[in-house]
Amino acid sequence: MNNNLFILILTLLLVLSCNKPPNNPEKQEAAIYSLLIDKMAKPLPPPPPPPKDGSKPKSINFDSINKVKMEIVVDTMMFNTSNTLDLQEEFSEFQMLVDSISSLPVKPVKKEYLKSEKGHTLIFGRSLEDSDTQYSQMLGISPIAFNQQNNKAAVYAGHSTHPLASYLKLYLLKKINEKWQIVFEKTIEVS
Repeated sequence: MNNNLFILILTLLLVLSCNKPPNNPEKQEAAIYSLLIDKMAKPLPPPPPPPKDGSKPKSINFDSINKVKMEIVVDTMMFNTSNTLDLQEEFSEFQMLVDSISSLPVKPVKKEYLKSEKGHTLIFGRSLEDSDTQYSQMLGISPIAFNQQNNKAAVYAGHSTHPLASYLKLYLLKKINEKWQIVFEKTIEVS
């Protein structure tokens, strides 16, 4: 009797562990935001000015510059946008998602799920002044529009290094092998 009960419990645990966990919308949004953080973060500070005395400039190891870890201010509130864009026919399946972004409610970003796979330090705030580094960067996103199957998404994301140095892009994403991947991006605004 005890053996049968033990086998039944073990089988039940095995079956339950094989089930996929439900798609948590906050975790899906955080996975997309984390992907965009690593995509948009610029590890390259401005090049140093040439030496004033006319000497040879200091050698730069260009192969290791992209490995520099940055401190990035992540806007804690999603932004609203009224941008509209007609997509190429190749991406027409995303048109309804892009059109719906402006009607989605603005909400706070769930920072407990955000991370940088590249190892950048994330500072949560509302402006570039929230960072103490010399080359601060700020990233923000609009609400994310998902299709009903939760395997396609559209989002606007912005990157800023100065009040007069920023850009806004539209990103279209697909979930491939349970990971979000960017399939299209288009620059919307540059300042």
